[in-house]
Amino acid sequence: MKTLEGFEDIDTLLKSRDVPGKKRADYLFQNRSIIVEQKSLEIDPADKPQKFVEQLIKEGKLMFWGALSTEAIFRRMPNGDDLREQLALKIGKVVSDNVEYADKQFRDTREIFNIPGAGSILVILNEDATTLYPDIVTYALTNTFQKKVEDEYRYRNADGVLLISEAHPVETPGFQKSFPIQPYVAPATENSSDVSAFMKMMATRWAQFNGAAFIRARAGASKS
Repeated sequence: MKTLEGFEDIDTLLKSRDVPGKKRADYLFQNRSIIVEQKSLEIDPADKPQKFVEQLIKEGKLMFWGALSTEAIFRRMPNGDDLREQLALKIGKVVSDNVEYADKQFRDTREIFNIPGAGSILVILNEDATTLYPDIVTYALTNTFQKKVEDEYRYRNADGVLLISEAHPVETPGFQKSFPIQPYVAPATENSSDVSAFMKMMATRWAQFNGAAFIRARAGASKS
């Protein structure tokens, strides 16, 4: 982060003038036109699939013997798709919680520095939570940002999310290591182009910093 243009550490800036009752993000960039909050997924919700199935058994909605994957279980059930979605959201709850907290941090950071038009990006780093696959994180993000209160998006202060998932290396011919880097732009943002450009730049620079190649994998997703 320190190598990016216009880097400012917000904790350092506010060290001698803390603002009571206000939350704040981590960094400012590009003449304070971009706010970044960085969070790490440190707890792997690996026990949630088992607990989910055990609850279905307890409620009498499921009976079987032996060991089966959740995918095999859902495939046998008429409401399997709904259950699969419920499980994905339970696993991805930590992502939703991070968005909720970051949304408040971005709101207050704009107020503290009087930068109402600044774009905001939540960077999610996943080094160890292997259960939180990139597709589950993306599903959780989509569900979270679609939530509304009185016909308005509930989370309006977070413009985008950049997921860097070192917990899920990808086999890429010709490269020793390759990790998914997925950008997500919030539907309520008014800073779509600026936020998208900054996330692309961050992904490219992250790859350079780690001595890896930056490869465009498909529309809306990148690997490094």
